[in-house]
Amino acid sequence: MTNEKSVCVVVGAGTKYSSNKAYFGNANDEAFMPEVRWGLGGALPIQFSSAGYSVVILSRSKENLIDLENHINGELEGSCAAIECDVTDTSSVNKAFEKIYKNHGKIDVLCYNAGYAKTPELGKERVDDPIGGGLVENVDTSAFDDSYAVHASGLLRVAKLTLPLMRKSGSGAFLVTGNTMSLRGGKGFGLNAPSKFAQRALTQVMAQEYKEYGVHVAHIIIDGAIDAPGLRRILIDNGNIKMIEQESEKPGSIFLNPKDIANSFLALANQPPSIWTHEISLTPSGVTLGQRL
Repeated sequence: MTNEKSVCVVVGAGTKYSSNKAYFGNANDEAFMPEVRWGLGGALPIQFSSAGYSVVILSRSKENLIDLENHINGELEGSCAAIECDVTDTSSVNKAFEKIYKNHGKIDVLCYNAGYAKTPELGKERVDDPIGGGLVENVDTSAFDDSYAVHASGLLRVAKLTLPLMRKSGSGAFLVTGNTMSLRGGKGFGLNAPSKFAQRALTQVMAQEYKEYGVHVAHIIIDGAIDAPGLRRILIDNGNIKMIEQESEKPGSIFLNPKDIANSFLALANQPPSIWTHEISLTPSGVTLGQRL
């Protein structure tokens, strides 16, 4: 089956907060617009669908994608298919992309948004410093390996099933979500900074190798905190209510709006080859560049 519409695949769709419902609830706070409700992993397929793309959303747990899939197919009257895919498992990735090509025949845009955060043990509600890891001496070796499996090896698995067909067609955009850790290793970020370094390096290699074939590869650095219901829950629990108050007084000064980020991805996907951008950094207006580290 082929699709006349352009096809956008979002790897790492939905919100990471859905994996810990014991602490964050269902992460679909009705007080938030849909473009924010599911973080960047929801805003990407929503904005690409709104621009006329057929979207395919991938996540380790298909259950976490049901509400997002229903929203796009329902309220937005778009075309969205949810597929379970564990980027750390070659067999899972192969099966997911086999379904994509069988049902859609092509991939025009690939957004690699898969991210790693240490999840709580069974029965526990939260993990201290799930992204940074704390002092290097406290970084869990197994979690360190898992971080690489998502950010670096996972990217390679997906690229090997996407770039060859883009190269043969002479077109396509492959967009990778980075963050401040992609640029420097700061205090307390020993868990994820090394793997984000590796991810950026692999993306740079891909950009150099495939641009001559008409494939646009770009790395988008998210330099700040992405707004989402789960993030606000963390800030409230940690006593950082001032950040939320400042954002309320001056929107865009503290948090990155997921919809705005997604629109930057969309703009990159549609850049003419004479002005391809291979890396951009997005920072809220009230945040010093690289302030998080």
